[in-house]
Amino acid sequence: MTRTSRSTIRSPRRSVRATAAAALAVTGALISAPPAGAAEPQAAEVSPHAAQSIDNIGASGAWWVNDLQHFSPAVQARVAGLLFSKEGLDLSSYRYNIGGGGVAVTTPARAAEDFLNADGTYDWNRDKGATPPARR
Repeated sequence: MTRTSRSTIRSPRRSVRATAAAALAVTGALISAPPAGAAEPQAAEVSPHAAQSIDNIGASGAWWVNDLQHFSPAVQARVAGLLFSKEGLDLSSYRYNIGGGGVAVTTPARAAEDFLNADGTYDWNRDKGATPPARR
């Protein structure tokens, strides 16, 4: 806190906020304004004719499935049904996160579980959150 000549107290936080607000007010218009020589924007045209085909559309099992393992098998089946059945989204693919054994993942709960055991064998019963959608 600093005192001014009129014996009022001024908060440094307010000064920072006021400065930031003023800076945004001045630069906001400059950032959002189109360049001087910019052409007028073109209207988008939507064609009724197919321009591409999509072979499949799916979901990534990259982090949300780590939480799914904490729910009952009935809830897991319900989620899988909502994603992959005709009564749900009817997705046709599932991208499994093979991870890297958690290397460089800063939140351990988000690291994909590794199937490899220390003795070189594999335990395919691991990663209980991510494998049910993959098995569907």
